[in-house]
Amino acid sequence: LRHYRPETQIKWHPRRERLEKLVSAQELEILRSSVLTSFYTPVWLIRLLWQAVEQMGFSGGRVLDPSMGTGRFFGSMPEPLVRNSQLTGIEIDPVSLSIAQYLYPEAVTRQSGFETEKLPNEYFDLAITNLPFGDIRVFDAEYKKQNVYIHNHFAIKALDKVRPGGLGVFIT
Repeated sequence: LRHYRPETQIKWHPRRERLEKLVSAQELEILRSSVLTSFYTPVWLIRLLWQAVEQMGFSGGRVLDPSMGTGRFFGSMPEPLVRNSQLTGIEIDPVSLSIAQYLYPEAVTRQSGFETEKLPNEYFDLAITNLPFGDIRVFDAEYKKQNVYIHNHFAIKALDKVRPGGLGVFIT
């Protein structure tokens, strides 16, 4: 936040000061570190994905969002699917996760990197998310032979968690 042009610093200074009062020093550092990799998907795009999922025949089941942010995918889920689904979300950023937990208390959520999660293979009926993207590699003991960027890792691991005949729907 401190590396912008001076006129930008003046414009954002009050917001930065307010944010610094609302979160802990550790949370602020996490927020700073995710500035280049976090993206909160527009709701209109998520709704299009849910329409596609319904058209592919998904009517509910076990749903995984391995990079849930504030939970927009859960929040944009059509009501009939919500009634017939069990939601699981993983998010590394504790600030985003706390927002998601407040908004979607019925969901099972975990604060961790997806690379450290031990979820059963072939368990979920649907994995849906906006994959974290970048030229960052993560270490996952389960996938240590693969040396892929974060977005590929999330796609590969999420698909392994989906049952045969299930769906993996990702924005990349």
